[in-house]
Amino acid sequence: MAPSRGEYCPGEHSVHGLPTADSPRGYPVKLVGTAQRVVAGAWLFSSVFVVEDSEPLREVLDAVYQAMDVPMDPSTVGAANDLVGTVTTELFIAALLAEYREHISLV
Repeated sequence: MAPSRGEYCPGEHSVHGLPTADSPRGYPVKLVGTAQRVVAGAWLFSSVFVVEDSEPLREVLDAVYQAMDVPMDPSTVGAANDLVGTVTTELFIAALLAEYREHISLV
């Protein structure tokens, strides 16, 4: 999905969540931001997942973007539990580890 208009830190590889009829919030939100750096002999790819409690993040990002005079739509800042109210950080971590176990050996 292409970056949402006005999204914070827009990127080609962001992950967006779409609301359902049961979603606590009724609009798409950015759930995962990715970053990558490539230098001679090294490559880094990182992801930030927002699972719960998006309001403080939304407030901070809104204030920072306003201070920098950079347009940003605070409604694009969200968390998984904004779309699926039953999601918790603990459930997310358990599901993520289970998915990793399907593909690699975890110690």
